[in-house]
Amino acid sequence: MKKIIGLLVFFASNCFCATMINVKVKVLSSPCIINNNQPIIVEFGDVITGGVNGERYRKKMNYTIVCPGNEQQKMTMRVTGETASFDSEVFLSSVQDLGLRIERDGLKVLPDIDFPFIYQALPEIMITPVKREGSRLPGGDFFASYTLTVGYE
Repeated sequence: MKKIIGLLVFFASNCFCATMINVKVKVLSSPCIINNNQPIIVEFGDVITGGVNGERYRKKMNYTIVCPGNEQQKMTMRVTGETASFDSEVFLSSVQDLGLRIERDGLKVLPDIDFPFIYQALPEIMITPVKREGSRLPGGDFFASYTLTVGYE
């Protein structure tokens, strides 16, 4: 997603001067619709706290991306969210010492970093609970919320 923002201000002694700037933009692509504008929900079901080891309980994230008229485009994806205090490559959850690792096609998704993909081959995204090494997780529900952004290259 490429944006151009400009601001020019000219000051002269005792005089405020301004000039009009004409900007011409050609929109080449229409916006994409992620998951039919609905939240993407990943349910983990029952998780035994002692079984959280960074491998067990891995779940596939089911989602859709529709970009009308842009079927051949190279694109980028980014997941934005807070990171766990115990690992900057793991996303924060509502439970201290528990985070979520996100992978795309077997590679780590790093917070706030774009990664490329092809529109016709959406990456397989997997989410895995990860706990701080040596910690004991409490029982109860947990949740996490992140932002998924898609852009054109």
